[in-house]
Amino acid sequence: MGADTRRDSFFYKAAAGALRAASKAVHWLDSSSKLHPGWDPYMKHSFAPVDKEVLEGVEVIEGNLPEELEGTYVRTGPNPKLAPMGGYHWFDGDGMIHAVRIAGGRAIYCNRWVETARLEQEERAGFPLAGKIGDYRGFSSLVYMGLNRLAIALGVLSQKHGLGTANTAIAYHAGKILALHEGDLPYALRVACSGLVETVGRVTYGGKVTHAFTAHPKLDPETQQLFYFGYDCGKAPHCHYGWLEADGTVAADFPVTIPKPVMMHDMALTQKHALILDMPLEFEPKVMVKEGKLPFVFADRPARIGVLPRCARSADDIRWFTAERLMSFHVANAWEEGKTIRLFLCTMNSFSLDEFTAAEGAEPLLTEFRLHLDTGACTVRRFEESPAAYGDFPVVHPGLVGRRTRYTYVACMESDDRGVPRFVGVTKFDLQSGTIAGHVRHGGARLGGEAVFVPRRPGPIAPGSEDEDDGWLMTYVTDDDTLHSELVVYDARTMAATPVVRLRMPQRVPHGFHGHWVTAAQLAAQAAA
Repeated sequence: MGADTRRDSFFYKAAAGALRAASKAVHWLDSSSKLHPGWDPYMKHSFAPVDKEVLEGVEVIEGNLPEELEGTYVRTGPNPKLAPMGGYHWFDGDGMIHAVRIAGGRAIYCNRWVETARLEQEERAGFPLAGKIGDYRGFSSLVYMGLNRLAIALGVLSQKHGLGTANTAIAYHAGKILALHEGDLPYALRVACSGLVETVGRVTYGGKVTHAFTAHPKLDPETQQLFYFGYDCGKAPHCHYGWLEADGTVAADFPVTIPKPVMMHDMALTQKHALILDMPLEFEPKVMVKEGKLPFVFADRPARIGVLPRCARSADDIRWFTAERLMSFHVANAWEEGKTIRLFLCTMNSFSLDEFTAAEGAEPLLTEFRLHLDTGACTVRRFEESPAAYGDFPVVHPGLVGRRTRYTYVACMESDDRGVPRFVGVTKFDLQSGTIAGHVRHGGARLGGEAVFVPRRPGPIAPGSEDEDDGWLMTYVTDDDTLHSELVVYDARTMAATPVVRLRMPQRVPHGFHGHWVTAAQLAAQAAA
């Protein structure tokens, strides 16, 4: 080993050790002064991370696996590998994939951390290096930010290959299974015939996408083009939009100016347009120190929806529609009817990242926005409120993205007194009549999450087809008392309370975010790629 290598190694170890000691000291002060009371719920009970990676067969404990069900259910979620320092928020945590491979009437479960550049660097240092949402409360947030910048300056932490966690959503495009996080570019995964999940690497699109990439891109089921955006709270113009051809090449990528930095989680697509959601959850750093809150404020202004041609190559033709003061994270679907765009979102009248649904009016409810292209007007209609109607994580038949849809399926949500969401079932909405078409509760202390729709026959379908709800709803469910987890499959057409099949997981699956059904044909394509 040469002298330079020894010196670099010694310097790295010394710098990492000093940063670790400083982080521990600030974390101890935070814990003793209770500056971070909100992190606890997401590190306990059914939210708590697991520390083992498993590849094991799955037991059917009720019902039977349908013969047509061939593919892999892949879901990601936050699962910190190293003990967090500072605060912790549900949005934090290293991405962990939980996948069930189903073929020939058998099922295999596999969970693996996504091998991100962030996780690799933190494992090398032996402690969490990169900043996270939960750190940004109170005066200590300034110290954590300072330590983060110092780690970069000393070469202990690099931003060259991104610092995302891949913990939010899963998509499939151009022969790649993608693990997504809106603070970074995607990570490609591979699922082997054995069910083993592997990280292939960070997808850079040939260096043509140099900004963060949404966790919710939209895939056109006919053209196979993928439409995306990315937001940046640090610098103007705060937003970019782009789209990929079916083979994964970048067709366009350009800035979209918005007045203030906001958290932009989802977008919508129609057959002619892309919709950018400028919601009033604005980045406001001063509240971290002044109020001891996370630096996003539900501002007193209306939501705005930007409409631009979906295959645009600049933002010149974007039109902004002004709606009500509402917050939304997730889109169900959107489509054109004549000169009107119908957009369906789950919205909240009030929202706080600190408390989620603890505030009055924070329960998410399905809402329709009608954007009148001829007049520039926007009308809003919230669905009728009831316990079964509150919920988020809406999904539709993947063959109808951007097209007239009758049904959406929402994870029905209740909350405890701290605002911690508890997904107790699945509600099927009829978007044409505005009514509830079915509802299933998981029962007892059993809590689920987003229910992915799996069509019996994959591929595009015609709007109004009787096959729209011919499929299954698939979600992980964990009993909050026993901490046993299952993969539960419901009949989307009948919404019968008795599942089609229940699969007992070999270990607990912590609550996470979004999943995706990867078909047998897609698995073959990603293996070849």
